[in-house]
Amino acid sequence: MILNIGDLIIGFPFPIFLALFLNELRSTGVRKMTQIVLYLPNFLSWVIIAGISTQLFSGNGLLNGVLGVFGLPTVPFLTNTIWWRIIYWVMGIWQSAGYSLIIYLAALMGTDPSQSEAAYLDGATRLQRIWYVTIPQIMPTISTLLIMQLGKVINIAFDRPYMMSNMLVKDASNVLSVYVYEVGIGKGRFDYATAVGLFQSVIGIAMVLVFDKIAKKMGQGGIM
Repeated sequence: MILNIGDLIIGFPFPIFLALFLNELRSTGVRKMTQIVLYLPNFLSWVIIAGISTQLFSGNGLLNGVLGVFGLPTVPFLTNTIWWRIIYWVMGIWQSAGYSLIIYLAALMGTDPSQSEAAYLDGATRLQRIWYVTIPQIMPTISTLLIMQLGKVINIAFDRPYMMSNMLVKDASNVLSVYVYEVGIGKGRFDYATAVGLFQSVIGIAMVLVFDKIAKKMGQGGIM
């Protein structure tokens, strides 16, 4: 639950801010290159990303090697629970931000530029135009993706925590999907694992329906 809440608080707003930043760039080349660099990790499996994480953040990894050059102590990025969660969230943003970025950029392309121009003529600053003009126009897209993200708060994917975990951070990475795998495959209790997995799915669907109804009452379109 902590891992998914962190993904929601840290990972969800990141592509929104990034899309707004890229939308303000005048250089088309820089914008396209940034999109490509951020979208490519979406095609990588968590096996590969976990390997990259190990090479970068392990005790003998690249980052600790750089710290050692400057005489700084080794940081237990992958063996300390707090640091491991931070790395987990950072790698999650790197892997998934590009997908949401494409959606937000597409939504921004559909905004009415005349409203921003009118606000500019009225003396609004760039930040004011983004906050009061641009963001309200893409709010239906934001609310739709937020509802989908909220529905996954309890329904975390199996591969990411399992591949990035190790015995020293087992308590932090032992999420419900990993528990279902260990009970079902590891202990052969397929009936119990199926029941837990079904419960997880039902709760996820219920949360999506609840948040969808809340979004509609707040004036947003929702997803249904």
